[in-house]
Amino acid sequence: MNNEWFLVIETLEKIARFFDRLSKPTLGEPLLRVAEMVRTGRQNDAVDILTGTSLWGGAGSYVDRVLYPEDGFSFHEEDFGRINAEYLSLLLELLCRLELFVPRPWMAQKKGSFTTHG
Repeated sequence: MNNEWFLVIETLEKIARFFDRLSKPTLGEPLLRVAEMVRTGRQNDAVDILTGTSLWGGAGSYVDRVLYPEDGFSFHEEDFGRINAEYLSLLLELLCRLELFVPRPWMAQKKGSFTTHG
């Protein structure tokens, strides 16, 4: 496994810890499964998930469901700005690390949306 994958795994684990701190560990579990795919040599499967619309797309995507959860937030409303900024920063980190070795045309625009909203 190359160094780029280690960095992706590190970021996936950071995001999972972020959800643990929010008392929402189940939100991090899919990302930990992707990290396990990478560790077990299933990088192609991981790339499909990590660059797919089910993760990065619009309404209904993983990113959208987390930013706007149906079951409400597990933190105080006044903390939303700080928590949202941390989450967007983690997503931006993941996107930048992926872009280094599995670039997709849509990534630049997505990065821009994270930096203007964070």
